[in-house]
Amino acid sequence: MKTYLILIMIGFSSIHALAKPLIYIVKQQNLPAYNAAIDTITTELNADYELKVATVDRQTVDVLAKAIKKDRPKLTISVGTKATKLLQTKLKREPILFTMVFRPDRTELVKNLKFPGKNATGVALDIPLDTQFATLRKIFPYMRRIGTLYTPYLDQELIDEAKKVAEKHNFTLLSQEVYSKDQIQKQLELLFKDQIQLLWSTADQKIYSKKSLQYILLSLNRFRVPYMGLSKSYLKLGAYVSMDPNPEHIGKKTAAMARRIIEKRQNPMITPVEFPDEVMYSVNEKVMNQFKFSIDPKVLEAAEVIYK
Repeated sequence: MKTYLILIMIGFSSIHALAKPLIYIVKQQNLPAYNAAIDTITTELNADYELKVATVDRQTVDVLAKAIKKDRPKLTISVGTKATKLLQTKLKREPILFTMVFRPDRTELVKNLKFPGKNATGVALDIPLDTQFATLRKIFPYMRRIGTLYTPYLDQELIDEAKKVAEKHNFTLLSQEVYSKDQIQKQLELLFKDQIQLLWSTADQKIYSKKSLQYILLSLNRFRVPYMGLSKSYLKLGAYVSMDPNPEHIGKKTAAMARRIIEKRQNPMITPVEFPDEVMYSVNEKVMNQFKFSIDPKVLEAAEVIYK
């Protein structure tokens, strides 16, 4: 009898030892980019972890939070800002790894990019300045003067850094401050006087909202100055080029970060936020033909999207 009991206990221990650590993957929106990132994360982690994919909203967040607390996963990966914010209202101590979010410090997902200070860290979508200007130099080898509009109390530090990085890539970044929307046209005209060859945008939705862009693009078209958007969705509005992080690349970075946090027992509170190492660019062929611009055929061929 004792022998059978010992064998049963050994068998139970073996099964328990073979159980994969659990990770939750939670999204709030069903977007193609989110799904591409989730597919990559799943592919990267599926062999070593049990993965539970869930969708959350305001009505289901309480139930999901209770399930997560009960299941005690090694990590919860939240996809997008909305999912992360919802989970953070209910999960105060459980570790969260966010992905596919813009400006996590500005949206208060973290207190600081280097030392998040909360139970969450992750991979942001913001393309590093060096990558942006290196890509612009690849697309526009002849270009020298780039302009931008910005809100000083939001982005002064960013613009100061961008000017240094732009200079490294042989660009001169000219900037004009905007404190209210009714100043946009006047400040834009000052950039035209400086003979800018491209308008570079930040993620400042006070200036570069889709509504404001309608008027900005009318002025840019009048002076034959192209616009660079931070997403290929801006090509439809009239942007000449856009830059997008690759969701599959973001997914791989997220999976690698998840492994490190779990296997090395890293605390999200002191684990710096990471950013893309790669970028995809797209080109608006209609604008290119309208303004009679030219792009090296090899550069054009490498574009993710050629909007026609």
